[in-house]
Formats: sequence, structure tokens, C-alpha cells
Amino acid sequence: MMETRKEEFKFDFDIENEQRAVRLHKESTIVDTLGDALQQDSIYFSEEMKKKTDGLIARNIPRPELIDQMHLIGMHELLGKRKRQEEYKGWWQKSGVHAASVTIGPWGKVVFSYENAVRDLARWSRKFDSLDFLIKIRNAEDILRAKETKRKGIILNFQNTTHIGRDIERFEFFYSLGIRIIQLTYNDRNLVGDGCMERKDCGLSKFGLKVVKELNRLGILIDLSHCGHQTTMEAIEVSEKPVAITHSFCYTLNEHPRGKTDEIMRRLAAKGGYMGILLLPNFLSSKEDVSLDVFLDHIDHATSIMGSDKVGIGTDTGQIFPHNVAEELDRELVEKLGFAKGTVSSYNKYTKGFEDWTKWPNLTRGLVSRSYSDEEIKSMLGGNFVRVFKEVTDKKG
Repeated sequence: MMETRKEEFKFDFDIENEQRAVRLHKESTIVDTLGDALQQDSIYFSEEMKKKTDGLIARNIPRPELIDQMHLIGMHELLGKRKRQEEYKGWWQKSGVHAASVTIGPWGKVVFSYENAVRDLARWSRKFDSLDFLIKIRNAEDILRAKETKRKGIILNFQNTTHIGRDIERFEFFYSLGIRIIQLTYNDRNLVGDGCMERKDCGLSKFGLKVVKELNRLGILIDLSHCGHQTTMEAIEVSEKPVAITHSFCYTLNEHPRGKTDEIMRRLAAKGGYMGILLLPNFLSSKEDVSLDVFLDHIDHATSIMGSDKVGIGTDTGQIFPHNVAEELDRELVEKLGFAKGTVSSYNKYTKGFEDWTKWPNLTRGLVSRSYSDEEIKSMLGGNFVRVFKEVTDKKG
């Protein structure tokens, strides 16, 4: 088992505020709009799994394939051991989260490929069939049903459109398998548009315009978290349905290419969209040590621009790897995933107060500390996303 992270951040709360935070966390419908911590190797790493991973490292296989194999090892352990399942459920229960979006198909011989996507969907299908406490989220009603039935909802997403190549009909295939959020680009340029790390951002391509129209037709929520500025603005404008930035931060507070400008946030809000603020420390600040106060500053700025009815939380964190694996990932995956040098932090760094995914209640405490109303807090914890998700996925009318 990995060394446990120590929690160092505490809110200076009186009993009344603590009770209010606990009540709101229990009453709210909580959605993590990018909760990749729920990938099993991120939650638990047994000695047996570490031994198998060390064997893979010794073979010097490419790190994107290594992560894929780690996920496979973790899945077998999850499905094969009752104790492991109880620990997995325990993470959900401690977090208080009712639904989380997880990324399908990034890892393998070629990152973000069609083959990776089909493979990951098959694996998640096995988990849905085997674990009765999980539910696949296809619409907003499923999120509410997960809460009511005390099950845990998984929203399947793509963080790229390279999975479909030039075959736009593949979107309908993936929709039938449960994909409900698709990010138009990752960091690099693809056939749809330009990512935030591209040297020049030319916006949506002609093919990209067709993709936006098709995702609107199917009822798949468009995500712009990693898209370049021009691509983001054009997608907001041409989409007939609200779009989302599921996991980003405010460029005004940290001038990093992954952040979103006030201009983007204003237009997103005007079109009824949604923005989730993330927890990754080096995206929130250029400083070495980052606490939840910095995350809350981003929440405050986003709400000042967009309103508290358009902002939520997409943690984009929780990945925990053995240190020897994390070091390898830091060196190799920066280039593989299209990040510019110095623009992404270590895989094992975290924001103080959110040392792992079970610390979700601290996010509610943080919103209480910033004097938001009960209704505003409930909206930001999940209500705002449920609204947008319903509008996009509901095909009635």
C-alpha cells in the first residue's frame, strides 16, 4: 500500500459552520465533472499490484501502455476481491459524490485512439455488470436516481475527438455505448480544431463545425476544457445547445495556457454553459505550495464573471501512483500528451486540503467559508451541471 498523504489544511470553523457544511454536503446532489480519481489504479495500489507494475517497468514498455496495463491489473483486482470492492465503495462514500465523469480511451500504444476507446468501454461494461453499486449515467435523471438509490454514477467522457478519425458516424456508435461528454480537442491540433498548447489557434475546422452539429443532434455535451481560445469561442458560438468547460481555471488568476479568460467565461455564461474549477495545483497557481484557498479564489472569480448558477467543480485530480511510476510519467508523458515543458506538474502533487478524492467534503467547507448561500452552494456542488446536462441530453420536445 502506498504511503498515506497527510492532511495539513484545516478550516477555522465554529460548530455552526461545520454543521452547516456537513448538512449541505449531505443534502446536495454532488457531481465531479472530471473525476478520473475513480479509475481504479488511482485509488488503491496493493503490494501485488506494485510487484506486477515493477515487472512492466523493468521491461521498459512505453508509459502510455504502462498506464493501460496498470488499469487492467487494477480492474482484475477490483472485480476479483470483495475486500477491494468495499474499499472502492468506501472512497465514494467518504467523498459524498453521487456522480463523476471518467475519461475513456486515452492510454495505449497510440494515445486517444479508436482502439483504446473500444477497449475501455468494454472494461467499464464489465464493471457495470459486476458491481451493483455502480450506475452508468446517460441523462440527468440517472444522476438523481443514483443519489436516491444510494448508488454511484459514472458519466463516460472522451477528452479528444481523435477516437473517431474522419468517420463522423462513429459518434452515434459511441453514444449508443454510453458516451455523454466529448471534449473537442486535447492539447494539440486535431481534425476538429486547435488545443490550448498549439503554437497558433485557428479555431474550428470545417469538419469541426460538422462535429459540433452532430454532437448537438445526439445529445452529447461538448467539452472545451483543453481547447485553444479561438476554438473555444467559436464552439460556444456555433453550438445550438449549451457547452461546458468541465475542468479548468481562471487565466486572470494564473496566466497558464490551460486557463480560460474572462472573455470566454462571459460568453459561456451568456449561452447558458457551465464551467467546473479543477484542483490541480500548478494550474491554479505558479507557486510551489497551493492550498484550497487558491482554489476558492478561482471559484470566487469565476462566479463574479459567470454567476454562481454557471460554476461547479471538476477536480481533474486524484491520480496516485507509486513514486517510481510517477517520476517516469512526469518525464515521458509531457511530450506524449502535448503539454509544453513547464506547463504541467508532477503526477503526485496535490492541493493542500484536497490530498485525495475522499477530501471532497472540504470543498463544501470551503464554499461555506466564502459565505455563499445554501442555494448557491448546492448549485455549485452539482445542481448547475445537472441543469446543463439535462438540457443537452434530453431529446424531448
